[in-house]
Amino acid sequence: MYVTTASRLTIQSGQLTIGTTAQQLSDRSVPPLSQGVTITAATGNAGVIYVGGEQPAYVLEPGQSVTIPTTDMRLVYVAASEVDQSLSYIGY
Repeated sequence: MYVTTASRLTIQSGQLTIGTTAQQLSDRSVPPLSQGVTITAATGNAGVIYVGGEQPAYVLEPGQSVTIPTTDMRLVYVAASEVDQSLSYIGY
């Protein structure tokens, strides 16, 4: 994960390869976000990404994105329909 702070705006970004078990988008305690986090499923994924709370259910097809208004990325969970699926995220 990459974290930078400029003019009181914290930006956190990164990429994850995930499997079928739900996991937190980030387990790090970092400065709070001010707007939310945008998650994008990689275009090369064979399966879908699930996004949400501890039992993620919102479906992202390959190439799709969703923005979740939150100040804490630890509250966002992701899982996939197949192993070795990728996503990228940017929180701000």
